[in-house]
Amino acid sequence: MAYYDTVIRLALLGIVLSLIGSLPWHSESSTLHLGFRDSVTGESVVPSTITIEALDESGTAWITDIKSDAYGRAQGDFPSGSYRITATVNGMGTQSAETVIGKVTPSITFYFDPSRLPGAADPARIQKLVKANAFTVRGFVVDDLTGKAIPGLRVNGNSTGKDGAFVAYLPLSGSPILSVSGGDYGEVIYTNFETWPGGDIQLRVRARRGEGQTIDLRSERRRGDDAPMSHVKCDSCSVEPGQSLTPHRGVAGPALPKSIRVGRNCPTATTCSSVEVYSVQAYTARVLSSEWYGCWGSVSGGMDSMRAGAVAVRSYGVYHVYNPRTSTYDICDTTSCQVFGASTNTNSQNATNDTNRTVLTNSSGTIVRAEYSAENNDSGCGDGFTGTGTSGAPCISDPVCSGFAQFGHGRGLCQWGSARWATQKILSSSQACTSSAPNTNQPRKDWIEILNHYYPSYNLVTGAELTLSGITASPSGITPGGSTQLQYNISSTADVNNVWLIATLSLNGTGPAVTNTGNQVRVNLDTGSQSKQRTFATSSSLSPGSYSAIGALHYDRDGSNTFNAGDFLMADGSFPGVLSVTVPADPTTMNAFNATGRAGTTVQLRGLLREPDGTPIGAQIVSFTVNGIAAGSATTTSHGLATVDYLIPSGEGPGSLPIVASFSGQPPFQASNDSASLLVTRRP
Repeated sequence: MAYYDTVIRLALLGIVLSLIGSLPWHSESSTLHLGFRDSVTGESVVPSTITIEALDESGTAWITDIKSDAYGRAQGDFPSGSYRITATVNGMGTQSAETVIGKVTPSITFYFDPSRLPGAADPARIQKLVKANAFTVRGFVVDDLTGKAIPGLRVNGNSTGKDGAFVAYLPLSGSPILSVSGGDYGEVIYTNFETWPGGDIQLRVRARRGEGQTIDLRSERRRGDDAPMSHVKCDSCSVEPGQSLTPHRGVAGPALPKSIRVGRNCPTATTCSSVEVYSVQAYTARVLSSEWYGCWGSVSGGMDSMRAGAVAVRSYGVYHVYNPRTSTYDICDTTSCQVFGASTNTNSQNATNDTNRTVLTNSSGTIVRAEYSAENNDSGCGDGFTGTGTSGAPCISDPVCSGFAQFGHGRGLCQWGSARWATQKILSSSQACTSSAPNTNQPRKDWIEILNHYYPSYNLVTGAELTLSGITASPSGITPGGSTQLQYNISSTADVNNVWLIATLSLNGTGPAVTNTGNQVRVNLDTGSQSKQRTFATSSSLSPGSYSAIGALHYDRDGSNTFNAGDFLMADGSFPGVLSVTVPADPTTMNAFNATGRAGTTVQLRGLLREPDGTPIGAQIVSFTVNGIAAGSATTTSHGLATVDYLIPSGEGPGSLPIVASFSGQPPFQASNDSASLLVTRRP
């Protein structure tokens, strides 16, 4: 059963698809819940379009559109199967994710990166806010249910602004807390901050009406009050031998995804009950702030530990996009994977930006699951060595960690060791972030050297990233059932093979959407800017109007040469007014009739409007002129006849005057006209 270019509308939020019973695969259905939010503030955003593409067992697809409410929420009942969801938010771009709908269908929230950072998140603004003798807490408060910003709440004596933003300062000693309260909202209390002089944290606070919350920030970190970090990942992980780390950046690496699906509320690594979709950069910064001491970046040289951590975190996350934990999400948010919190800080954000697109690969060029743990010393190789001594984790001399007890699995990068190499200080749980800690008496290592030290069998490369800057159509105007060539304007940071050109057309940018899976094209891309084309064929039932193009570039992850749910998104974009679809008007014939009369008397002007086969056309307006002067108009009867009474001026004649009967055209009919004569016999 062919489904491409079939348009199915959900009329309102939550309405059940009428096609459920007739679809060619499973008849069971489940409710899909969607949410859309700003990744920085947590505030809800309203997509201009939401398209849901379902792939049946033969690989063909159909498209349905649903609408979100004013709070960025949408839902619909769908048959069991694999789906791709794409949403566009004006000014924030497009997000896409795949999911499987079945008996247990996780809710999915898409987090969009803003094109312009709000004040409390803007780096220039943060520099002015941070105080050397205090710890700065900045953030945004939104309603947990609606996602709307809440102004006027009290935050440690200050108030949230109209955008829900706040700034508060905590003392560096004791056990400071942050309290958010006011109105009918329950008090939100944050405890166990990791504070340091000149440090900061950014929070996304979700306040609930009538319900208080206490949030222990240790839950977003993998350590106790003073315990070192532990990172226990997998029971059996092997490190493939390969070349040494490249001592410089710039080597072309593998394809990088645009986003990552994060499993949330996870009892185990494969039983998360909800999913959040983030850009890889936003994900990396939030994991880094949970896995690394942010204060390490404020010790001289310590940012290199943060940068090394960002590369490890990013590599581990992207590995799971290539090798997802489940069919509905790529990676979980707990110690079974990487801890992913709702906070970040300036050091983690800067380290993420400084290492943008940098990942670790093995000798085959495959992105690796870059393991790390808190303290790898004496894990099987003796004191002063990291590693377990197995083939996957060889013994590595690590004198900066001598005397420390193992905390973690002992494989890969040692987090405390990375901080000691970067700062040349023997940092520990009792002196975690101070320049007064004892010296290591070892040469300092920068972030590349740290990665080279702990991952001697891996390569450091810059992954390939794509940008889709525009789509044009040639021809730009077609009739239903016609075809056009879509031209993709693409920029690539490196050569990338096996990229799918995907397209969806949306009526007026917000209306029904159509796809054309039969003409998807897989292309190879060179470094730099280029144009690639694919055909887009439409059905004869396509509605007329102006269509926006939602374009996407997906990487053929499994090399199957068949577009499927495993082919992850690299770039996308929404481009308005790309294609105009018009329905050709039906031809008409007009017959005007001669008339005869004396000057000063009334005659009847007549016009007959019909289709070429003689079928009369009723309810259309026919206009008449006599000698080039308007003589009136009339609506055709069911027989196609229009008549107008015309008074011949008393001064006319004798002689012949031209009559013109005109139909200006009205969809679905073309315009037509005809001429006749008015014979004026004599004056009165």
